[in-house]
Amino acid sequence: TGVDLPAESPGLLRPHKKWHVLDTANAAFGQGVSVTALQLVMAMSSIVNDGLLMRPYIVSKITDGYGRMIMKTEPHVVRRAVSPQTAREVREMMRLVVTEGGTGVRADSAAYPAAGKTSTAQKLNPATRTYSNKKYFSAFMGFVPFDEPQLTILVALDEPSPKIYGGQVAAPAFREIAVRALTTLNVRPARTLVAESSSPADELRTRLASASSLVSGPAAPTKDVNDLTEYPIPGAWIDEKGGPGRMPDLAGLSMRRVLDLLARYNVGMDFAGSGTAVWQSPSPGSLLRAGMVCKVRFEQNL
Repeated sequence: TGVDLPAESPGLLRPHKKWHVLDTANAAFGQGVSVTALQLVMAMSSIVNDGLLMRPYIVSKITDGYGRMIMKTEPHVVRRAVSPQTAREVREMMRLVVTEGGTGVRADSAAYPAAGKTSTAQKLNPATRTYSNKKYFSAFMGFVPFDEPQLTILVALDEPSPKIYGGQVAAPAFREIAVRALTTLNVRPARTLVAESSSPADELRTRLASASSLVSGPAAPTKDVNDLTEYPIPGAWIDEKGGPGRMPDLAGLSMRRVLDLLARYNVGMDFAGSGTAVWQSPSPGSLLRAGMVCKVRFEQNL
């Protein structure tokens, strides 16, 4: 990769001109190839960057004791890996991986929509030189947010048990890491407001007809810090009568839960601190409206 580290494994990939038909099939599902985690992230990042392969680096800059710049690393394009059109099509396919019917749905977040790929690889048995049917290397690699990518993240687990699939064991960790990292970087959560309509009340009620519940009444939903299934679904800033819904009570929820919940209500967030929510404005039960931003203060539980 050319990264500024003292040593790096070159990985394993036979020259494609020497491939047999079986080699092509094996490579398609990840056998006969080995890469480092950094090489894998570098490859996916080229898809995110419209096909441009960028050289990774560890040190951003070096300054002296007076804060004067001694060295600064600038982004460097290695080469074009694929065309912009191919990169765009692959990104769209990766988005399907984390949506309904995909293998990585547990990696997605309402606050920060993701895209990526699951992996469940049989480990090589050095003694028999064959692939094991009992030991696996499971992973999920993706980028967030989908529309304006800021991070490429790889989560890999060596011999997970009892669950083995990347979508089961690595995808949830990816989601947790992505949400915490993006909030730390002050990346604004996505807000998908209900689409404009020539007849808002009728059309919106039709679009939300399949929902199990909608926001209504002055009382906030029963709160469960570990489960969001008790909360209304996305798009619910109107109630079943076409009127405004109500702001939920966020007290005691983690930042990730608040992000997901507000995204479900199509409400933006302006936050301070970390830990669990201790204060919010607008207050619970306030009328919701399109484009609303909720201010939330978080504090650590001592």
